Parts: sequence; C-alpha cells; structure tokens
Amino acid sequence: MSQPAPSTPPTPSATVMMLCPHLRCRKILRVPQKCRGKQVKCHFCGKTFQVPMDIKPAETPSEDTV
Repeated sequence: MSQPAPSTPPTPSATVMMLCPHLRCRKILRVPQKCRGKQVKCHFCGKTFQVPMDIKPAETPSEDTV
C-alpha cells in the first residue's frame, strides 16, 4: 500500500501576504495565490473577506530590508 505524499508548506512564491481587512484583527496573512478573487476566512478572527486579484506575491526579506 502506498503512503500519501507528505504535505509541505507553500513556498513564498505560491503565496501572497496581506493584512486581514477587518479593523479589529489586522493580522498578517499568507494566502495561496490560487485564492485571488475568492472569499477566504481569516484563521485569527474567523471573518471572511475577498482576496484582491491585484495583490503581489510574497517576497522573502533581503538583508537590506529594514
């Protein structure tokens, strides 16, 4: 019997970083790029919101980033 492939966390290029738009939360979220334009649920506050289509992919911080 074959075993399922281990799940790996999404790579930074496969996710976008954004703030939860709800004012009482405002947590930084990593959202899969495939969720652009779709309704998602914040895992911190539980509220749903639509991920913008024009959000840029998450970047890994460089040494000169403050």
